[in-house]
Amino acid sequence: MSNTLKTNIGEGDGEVLVTYDYDSGDPGDYHQPPEPESAYITSVFYKGIDIVDCLSSKQIEQLEEDCIKDMQECYVSMLEDKAEAQYEEMKLAQLGY
Repeated sequence: MSNTLKTNIGEGDGEVLVTYDYDSGDPGDYHQPPEPESAYITSVFYKGIDIVDCLSSKQIEQLEEDCIKDMQECYVSMLEDKAEAQYEEMKLAQLGY
């Protein structure tokens, strides 16, 4: 599943649109060690041009970290929305709706 993120590369370089694939990792088990979550950058568009091949490994690593952080924030937001919906449902049930 591809995801997108609007972010900046460096200071004042302008906004880029990053497309990436996200892997939530694996907690591991007795036979297999855990694998951390990861993001794989598929494209980085700046003013309509894909510049992914022009970026340094340090810039790619930073974008991957930004993508992982974005997915973590989306997950937290989803959990908050779910908890709020369950709370509202409980309140309506108490009122007999």
